[in-house]
Amino acid sequence: MVHSLVSFLKKGFTQHHFHIKIVSMFQNFQFNNNSKTKSRLFSESGAGFTIIEMVVVVSIITVLLAITLSDFQQTKLQLSLSRVAYKFEQDTRRAQAFALSSTPYIDPGGVSHPVAGYGIYVDSSSGNNKKYIIYADALPGNQHYDPGSDYPVETNDFSSTEPGIIVKQMNNITGSTASINFTAPIPVTTITPTATNNIVEVVFAFASNLAKTRTVSINTAGLVLVK
Repeated sequence: MVHSLVSFLKKGFTQHHFHIKIVSMFQNFQFNNNSKTKSRLFSESGAGFTIIEMVVVVSIITVLLAITLSDFQQTKLQLSLSRVAYKFEQDTRRAQAFALSSTPYIDPGGVSHPVAGYGIYVDSSSGNNKKYIIYADALPGNQHYDPGSDYPVETNDFSSTEPGIIVKQMNNITGSTASINFTAPIPVTTITPTATNNIVEVVFAFASNLAKTRTVSINTAGLVLVK
């Protein structure tokens, strides 16, 4: 068809002739109206659409749906990431408030235990990076979490409530675990292991994309901040 148009233009015909030639070529290009393999649906009235048009429309809809679903999943994960980060901030402040008010620990049997303080324990190693623990520091108190001797107040396992989110890492400390401990009556915040610049940063991320993060920083002055 393109070759025919080029040859036609070389002959120097007018615009009117050119229009007639185009119409004629496209008429020849169409399927025979009397053929049993017509491509136009509802063709008796001349209305409707061709199979090619239908395929194009369906393809466009499919692409748009795929983009929408992809964006929805990313948005859902981003909201989950923010919820986990802000919940961690709130739980850290809860542990701080327990310590400042000298709240005793009440075990599942209803027995009250005096404690040296409260804290939050985080482990970013594989298999443990979807939860953290609020703990009560058993007397005499050593300002960090000791499994088996300290009291686990609450374990926040977000693997089921916020799937796809993990504790990626902790900045400014060595190792994969950290205790942020609060004691009273004089407010003291202890980070174990010792943090560079007296600030530990707990980094939460998408499990599927570690570049997508929210960070909670805690310093030894007791300031907790979501970034």
